[in-house]
Amino acid sequence: MGGVIAAALSRFPPPWRRLRLLRWVAGAALVLLLAQVGHPSAAPEGVGPGAHVAASLAALVLAAVMGLLGAYVAVRR
Repeated sequence: MGGVIAAALSRFPPPWRRLRLLRWVAGAALVLLLAQVGHPSAAPEGVGPGAHVAASLAALVLAAVMGLLGAYVAVRR
């Protein structure tokens, strides 16, 4: 999905590239919104903190790999 978004953004007209502050503010707002959406969901009762940390790190690594692959595909096109 990241590759599709990067490809779409690279084809927008130049005024979008000049609005860096707006992009950063919009990105920060999106991250905060997603954090608030995921905040109320708590871990199940039987899951310990170690398992939660391991699952979070695995999700972080998977997201990083997917982002790298998406960037690679976007650059290659």
